[in-house]
Amino acid sequence: MSSEIETLQEWSTVWTKDGNRYFTKQRDYVRMIKEVVETTAKVLRSKEVLFEVDQVRGRPVVRATKLGKAFFRCIKVDTRGIARQFPRHRFSPFYLAFDKYCEGLWCGEDEIDTYMAKALNDAIANIREYGNVGGLRKQLENLRRSERSNAGLLHGIPSGQATR
Repeated sequence: MSSEIETLQEWSTVWTKDGNRYFTKQRDYVRMIKEVVETTAKVLRSKEVLFEVDQVRGRPVVRATKLGKAFFRCIKVDTRGIARQFPRHRFSPFYLAFDKYCEGLWCGEDEIDTYMAKALNDAIANIREYGNVGGLRKQLENLRRSERSNAGLLHGIPSGQATR
């Protein structure tokens, strides 16, 4: 997957005649999608509670695991901007599950507040339920089958070169 990401990042870089390079918004979106897909896959594999509310000196404090902090970073992703940038793209089922259950969770806060912990845990529970029911498994199998069939078409094309 890293070579595919590197190729997308290279395609989203603009080189000028004077040798400067500029990164387009597309590169940022590719990184965001990659982080969401990897984090959602980890959330589905884990069984732990990612956000817990504890009392410290009489005040409620949210404790997040390492995976919980990564998940919180993901809810800050601009999913609408990604949809505008890639209107015809067929996204990973992990990204689609995340987008379905986490839309509108982020309210602009940089810290996880106590009222957000329940909403975040509910979203995680919904993603895990969706993954266990079988809908996600079927989509992943269809994606694997599609990737295998497309791999034969790409045989012999060097990575990072457009085919136009």
